[in-house]
Amino acid sequence: MPLPDPALGMSRGQAALDLLAVAMLLLGSQVVLAISGLPLLIEDLAPDTRLLWANALIGLPSLAIVALILILRRQPPRAIGLGKAPVGRTIGAALAAVPVCYIALLIVVPLYLVIIGADVDHLVQERTQFFDEVPRLSIAPIIVFSLFVGLHEEVLFRGLILARLRAVCRSTWLAVIISSLIFGAFHAGQGPIGVVQTSTVGLILACVATLTRSVWPALLTHALFDTIGLVGIPFLQEHLPKLLDQATSMPATM
Repeated sequence: MPLPDPALGMSRGQAALDLLAVAMLLLGSQVVLAISGLPLLIEDLAPDTRLLWANALIGLPSLAIVALILILRRQPPRAIGLGKAPVGRTIGAALAAVPVCYIALLIVVPLYLVIIGADVDHLVQERTQFFDEVPRLSIAPIIVFSLFVGLHEEVLFRGLILARLRAVCRSTWLAVIISSLIFGAFHAGQGPIGVVQTSTVGLILACVATLTRSVWPALLTHALFDTIGLVGIPFLQEHLPKLLDQATSMPATM
């Protein structure tokens, strides 16, 4: 008879069933939305902010699915890391984790480019396509959007999915890695480099949630990271090509 995960009181079979239910319910919700024509209607009515609305159409069903599974399993929110957490520790962990995310990206993305034999122009071209789809917002909507994204993605990935993978894998760190890869694949619409970036950030967030035994620090880290990114995108679009041209046109020195 399979032993239950000590953190969840669940067997491998129960956890695997929950993961399958999450996948099917998420896919089903998106199929229903596509059939309803709501995404196309939103794109017609608000083309400049369609990315925000598209995220809401993913985020709201995600939160509902997590809530449904917790209710059916009769588990409290703390079972997936949503219990009470010290405010100071949560803020401190987030402030420490944000620069770690950027340092990790500065290492992983160039390494990925070397592995696939691509240059920096490839990175700029792929990221520019994504940046063009991101709406230009003032700081208040950016903060609200970032908090919502942090909420639904962390509750789903670093909350429910990571907890269930721990029960299935019987290894916390294997669960951390697998959940991060799933998180990256979930962002496939951002292109291959986007998948590498989100997988890397997802790995940091999963480590934060695991080490603090709480989703709240990862949620705040995610929101801060997205806020910085959304605020910085217009600057990158304007100045990054010029900086790269200057860098590549400089003579080599010994």
